[in-house]
Amino acid sequence: MQVQILPSRQSLIDRIELQYEYGQSLICLLGSSGLGKSYLLESFVTDKFLDFNKVYLQLTPRVTEQQVISQLLEQLFTNPLIDYHKSLSDNYIQLLEQQVCSNTVLVIDDIHFLSEELIDEIEHISEITENAFYVLSASTSKVTFKKSANIYFEALSYDESIALMSMYFVDLPNKHEPVFKAFVDAALGNPALLLAWEPTKNAVIKKKNKHILMILSLLFVVLITILLSFLFNKLSQDKDQDALKLRLRETSEKILTINEPVINKKNIVSLSNKEEKVVNSKGLIKSKNIAVPVEVKKEPERVSVDLIDESFSKVDHQQQKKYSELTKETPVATKQKNDQKLVIAEQIVKNKNDEAELNKSQIKNSAINVNNYDNAWFLKQEDPLVMLQLIGVSQESLLQKFIDDHELKAYKIYKSKRYGGSWWVITIGPFSSMIQSQEYKQSLALKLEKLQPFSKSIKNIKQEIALLK
Repeated sequence: MQVQILPSRQSLIDRIELQYEYGQSLICLLGSSGLGKSYLLESFVTDKFLDFNKVYLQLTPRVTEQQVISQLLEQLFTNPLIDYHKSLSDNYIQLLEQQVCSNTVLVIDDIHFLSEELIDEIEHISEITENAFYVLSASTSKVTFKKSANIYFEALSYDESIALMSMYFVDLPNKHEPVFKAFVDAALGNPALLLAWEPTKNAVIKKKNKHILMILSLLFVVLITILLSFLFNKLSQDKDQDALKLRLRETSEKILTINEPVINKKNIVSLSNKEEKVVNSKGLIKSKNIAVPVEVKKEPERVSVDLIDESFSKVDHQQQKKYSELTKETPVATKQKNDQKLVIAEQIVKNKNDEAELNKSQIKNSAINVNNYDNAWFLKQEDPLVMLQLIGVSQESLLQKFIDDHELKAYKIYKSKRYGGSWWVITIGPFSSMIQSQEYKQSLALKLEKLQPFSKSIKNIKQEIALLK
């Protein structure tokens, strides 16, 4: 297998070769552990001085002097007889006399584990031998070679670190990728640490990061969906309210308009007693015993009825008929002259205090007292509940007649404001949903069905009640 080496390290190997050729026999590489000194020694032994006899010693803290002497002499000579009572140099000289030793390259890794005596012996052999005897060593601390050339081994740069890793790993991340860059920076140019990179572990981390990103994206999409749903519901509610207002506006165009007739002065008469007087919608003064027309100059009064049927539109006509029957049964109270009647009638119309008293008596004689009816009950109900609206009127006096005509039992009335005045609505319920209210609608009497009742939520009713404030 071809040894892979960085260009900077190859340049260092070439430099060592040149120093040997220039006469330097002892060279020591100095540097901290893990910088690749052993790797460079192996590359040098493999590539340089191919015709030399090469000896490679890998020392450890437990190696003994005898083991070093034995390994060195056995690689220099064939079947040497070693006398361990003699020094290394003496054994080398004795064996050199017996055998021929060719040019030699001695490579010693971790030479700092070697004793000073053996270091001196190796240096002595390099001086006395006639053939070339080159010594290349590596150490983490300075050794005691007297004539050694020391080369300080530097850590790899960031680009050299990436280049080294690319020789051993196929799919490396981008060099600017944060996790990978942090790993390379933490290795401090140490090849041993750089080659400890675990691609599978990095892929798992990258996969986890990808999953986290997908989860965050999914959460973002869910939040956006919820927000859009909320906005859609809000817009739908606003649209429903606009549709309701439009429906009310269309209904208002179909309301019954009752124009109050202006009575000529020829028809004005006086009252001869001090009974309670009420001016009704037909411009009549009603009392317990008499009802005669008087002149009332005011704008036409508009009575709005929401979704009223044909039978209920005849309420005012029936009231007028009752009034006619009442006038037939009531005798004329006075026989005063026409001019006296005119004076008295004009004073009554112009007198604001009398008009206030008339309004109070009208409220007092109404069929149903003025109050808020079931408003408090509606405010206590839950917003999702639904009521079925039967009718809405602008005259409170019409409520009791409607209830009596249709024989209503279970009903609720709430008061609100509309068209610049009070508004009363008769409902049936509550129901749990719109569907339930529509099913109940099918069971109503034919008269009530003609009114076209429609469903309304408690929430909307509360909003209408709030208009009273």
